[in-house]
Amino acid sequence: MPEKSSDNPASDRSAWESALRQAREELQAVRRQLVGIREEERRRQAAELHDSIGQGLVAFKLALQHAIDRCGEACFRPLAGELAEVSAQCDVLIAEVRRICQGLYPATLETLGLTAALTHLRDTTQAAGVETQLLCPDGLRTARFPGEVEIALYRIAQEAVTNAIRHGGAGRIHIILEQAGPLLRLTVRDDGAGFDPADTRLGGVGLSSMKERVQACGGELTIQSRPGLTAVCAQLPARPLPSPAASDFAPARWQLARRGSILNARY
Repeated sequence: MPEKSSDNPASDRSAWESALRQAREELQAVRRQLVGIREEERRRQAAELHDSIGQGLVAFKLALQHAIDRCGEACFRPLAGELAEVSAQCDVLIAEVRRICQGLYPATLETLGLTAALTHLRDTTQAAGVETQLLCPDGLRTARFPGEVEIALYRIAQEAVTNAIRHGGAGRIHIILEQAGPLLRLTVRDDGAGFDPADTRLGGVGLSSMKERVQACGGELTIQSRPGLTAVCAQLPARPLPSPAASDFAPARWQLARRGSILNARY
């Protein structure tokens, strides 16, 4: 920042504008770093949860199945029934661990990209009883974007969908992904109760996190809401990456895909 004024007002203004621009760039870099640290911690937690509890449950499930298979004689059939009940409870726990891991860090995002992760989000939302549609042009269905852009837009969609259901009581949700020139735009619309975006008491951690992610990527977040219609729109400067360099998460992709395959296995 300039230390003192000179006799040239135009020069002073230029120096202050340059200092302000540099400060904004540094702030954006810090935000990006903080978001990256947070996501890396989520990835680590998901990995530890899978590798400890997740694999332990799968091993326990296999042991139960082996015990059930050995209970063929009539005298052991009641025991086989009890073991089958425990095995069913184990299935529920495995599904819960899988759900938590997906929430902490979506393996689908790294292995297949943003559209695939949004498709999974749509499917899980529909499974919860909320009509959900994903609108995306064919050209973006297999496109990959910089990792920070993909995770930012996915988290924003995840938060917007959660808010629509939990706080808005929405019965219908639309997730829209589109390329608008140099900008990648994500819009989440719902028919819930709505809220006042200007009321800071209603902002909560979720909306603050959305804004932080968008700002870290140099984008823009707009929220419009009234009873029956809420629209969350995030625009980030991003174009599809060339196919050979589909993602900058290559080392982690294989590991997450492997973990997902273990927990998704059926026994």
